[in-house]
Amino acid sequence: MRRAGPPSADGSGYPRRAASVPHRHLPVHGRIGATAAGWLAVATTVGYLFFIRGLRGLDAPTVTTLTLAEPLTATALALVVVGEQLTGPGLVGAVLLIAGLGLVGGRVPRTTD
Repeated sequence: MRRAGPPSADGSGYPRRAASVPHRHLPVHGRIGATAAGWLAVATTVGYLFFIRGLRGLDAPTVTTLTLAEPLTATALALVVVGEQLTGPGLVGAVLLIAGLGLVGGRVPRTTD
């Protein structure tokens, strides 16, 4: 007997779990999954440590601008390296980030005499 309710992606009538992970890209079971998760955690931590170290000697407005550019950089890498597809909301967000970076980066700091 089919369950009545909102339609689902597979047509069963049961809603999909929001936390479901597609298994075609990354094995998440057993020792291989634990190794992959550990490697991703290490790579992410090392990446952020280098990012923070690189920002250490910069002034606050420059750090803010570079930090705002981080999601845009991650999106570009996901498109090029992983082959992700950019959706409508993602495109709108990228355009807004680029516009904001243009506004912030285009300002000339005032000098005091």
